[in-house]
Amino acid sequence: MCGGKEYSFYAKLDEVERELTGKFVRIHQRYLVNPQQVEQIGTDHVAVAGKELPISRALKDEAVRNLARAMLIIE
Repeated sequence: MCGGKEYSFYAKLDEVERELTGKFVRIHQRYLVNPQQVEQIGTDHVAVAGKELPISRALKDEAVRNLARAMLIIE
């Protein structure tokens, strides 16, 4: 969702992640999140725009570390 609109986009998330150069954090095989939009970090999810997105077990330690680091830099 962007500005209340939904857009379809087809590309490999690995490619998108490389282009975003660290501005977003990979939390799951299917999700990249903008740390500025994360409202809560739970034990197995993050909340973004009132929705809970899962954090994969394989990426959990790195994702939480990267989110925390990014959130500290922002604030």
